Amino acid sequence: MKVTTIIIHWNTPDLLKKQLALLKTERDIEVIVVDNKSEKSVDWVKKDFPNIVLIKNSVNLGYAGGCNSGSKIAKGGWLLFLNPDVLITNKQIFAMVDQAVKNNFDAASPNPGSTNYKKPLPSWISFLIEFTPLNRLYNFKNFIALRTLFGGCLLIKKLVLKKLGGWDEQFFLWFEDSDLTKRLYDNKYKVGWLRTKVNHTGGASFKKLDDKSKRKIFFTSMDLYAKKHFSIVGRLVVFLLKIKYLL
Repeated sequence: MKVTTIIIHWNTPDLLKKQLALLKTERDIEVIVVDNKSEKSVDWVKKDFPNIVLIKNSVNLGYAGGCNSGSKIAKGGWLLFLNPDVLITNKQIFAMVDQAVKNNFDAASPNPGSTNYKKPLPSWISFLIEFTPLNRLYNFKNFIALRTLFGGCLLIKKLVLKKLGGWDEQFFLWFEDSDLTKRLYDNKYKVGWLRTKVNHTGGASFKKLDDKSKRKIFFTSMDLYAKKHFSIVGRLVVFLLKIKYLL
């Protein structure tokens, strides 16, 4: 098996149906849908798409937990993690894998310009610029050279992900892709960007959450990222930002 596509789903069945209609299971591609306990049954996946593997988690494990659920049974040498709001075809997937192989990438995502996902690899300086009046002077997205791989369309060698210990399930939502990207860089793996353009809606599942819940999850994940990767100064900056936005 060349590549396994792992789709993490939560309460966006219409988008998932559109996505699965484009994907076709064939000799070199495996498709796994991981449902994180959506409100409505997703058993229709087995009926309408019998060749697709369906995992139904009994609880919502978050994005990282869902990714790990799928990767445990994946047969492909490459793993492509997808949000349901990313529309992509088999041809595009194989093109991504071919580009990654030619460039000796261990992990990659489509070029940020094709996904509207231009997120720098976080630092306490980038957070300080983004969440204070400093953002009037600097564009934080252009401040840091290294960028976070797009978790909603992230291609990675299965063996590399295994060596890194998988996705960190401490991150329920947000910053799990930044954490994985940081660990790739720290362990000297080659991270890159692909020319493939994808159709990305963006934020479909997040719309199910109210603003207060979004802020709480976001800044809790930011704080976790800081505790894991930042110095004392950086952790203090993030702690103060968390207090500012959650009080």
